[in-house]
Amino acid sequence: MAKVPNIIPVTDLRQDAAAALKRLKSSQQPVVITQRGRPAAVLLSVEEYERAEQERQLLRRIARGEKEVAAGRGFDLAVALKEPETVHGAERKIPGDPELPRNPVIEAYKKDIDRTLLVENLRKTVPERMADLVSHERFAVEMRNAMIKREAKIKRKRSR
Repeated sequence: MAKVPNIIPVTDLRQDAAAALKRLKSSQQPVVITQRGRPAAVLLSVEEYERAEQERQLLRRIARGEKEVAAGRGFDLAVALKEPETVHGAERKIPGDPELPRNPVIEAYKKDIDRTLLVENLRKTVPERMADLVSHERFAVEMRNAMIKREAKIKRKRSR
């Protein structure tokens, strides 16, 4: 038997977003947000969103593979499951991907980039990355507030 969807009017969400998030977390089901009695949006947990996004990417890859097979192109399954860059090579254009102009400054620095932090970050889970992002944002706010206080202090000294 299908579960009854959680539905919240947009006015309730506006008045008590924390309760809506608590409801989302406790039910572990998407919450439908309505506006004037009609569905307007869906609220998902981060985990559910990530799972759905991974499924979408997989389905896109499968659809692209089916098109390539139908056109007489394609790769062995073991090769196709690898990352597109590994399959097609870094310099080969992947069909459907937009052509981006190369920036000579970026190209010059690329060879010297230390990828340690990138790899470290990719090993983290999405919630860990989000926690890091929140931490960095808090630090930025603290720095901004400290600078504002410092500028106010300098202004007061000058006005004396």
